[in-house]
Amino acid sequence: MQKIRIILADDHQIFRDGIKSMFENSQEIDIIAEAGNGHEAVDKTKQFKPDVLMVDLSMPGLTGIEAIERIREFDNEVAILVLSMHSKEDYVFKAIRAGANGYLPKEETTRDELLNAIQDVNKGKDYYSQSVSQTMQKHFLNEAKNANSGIPDYKILSKREKEVLKLVIEGLSNSEIASKLFVSLRTVETHKTNILQKLQLKNTVELVKFALKHNLLEL
Repeated sequence: MQKIRIILADDHQIFRDGIKSMFENSQEIDIIAEAGNGHEAVDKTKQFKPDVLMVDLSMPGLTGIEAIERIREFDNEVAILVLSMHSKEDYVFKAIRAGANGYLPKEETTRDELLNAIQDVNKGKDYYSQSVSQTMQKHFLNEAKNANSGIPDYKILSKREKEVLKLVIEGLSNSEIASKLFVSLRTVETHKTNILQKLQLKNTVELVKFALKHNLLEL
């Protein structure tokens, strides 16, 4: 079985030594190089082309996130696994947006979980520890709640305004709406103005996007 080739990037030599000792006799892992700062992580990734880069976030020169961003400019194949003391959501999401494939907190990661994470990201999968997954779930739930709380109450629209809104969503022009509802063009324009004000939107394009985003095809 071919070993997974790893570069280990962390500014603490004692930590790198500990990781190396974990896999010293491993039949699956081969630590081919080390980096003590972000610049070295970038340079050695370019030089050795590893299967997996295991990287800390707090490093001198370039931070881990900056190193990930630079590496992704020239290499989208290497799997990047963050192993960091930081587990707050802003660190997690910055790392993911930069291009990390997995994230583990140092203080709670066992050898077995680290091995599982390495194997998964090497296969093209994402891997997040249980606590990181919970942090991500909490973030998305909060986003969903905030999004829902920001949706205007459609009860503020009158019956006629809802009718006009439905026809706008269907793509009818102002004159077509006026003809369909048997009202004047000016009345339609007034209704649309009122709808935009009540929903805090600027124009018809925003209105249609808003309707599609919040699934208002049927009012």
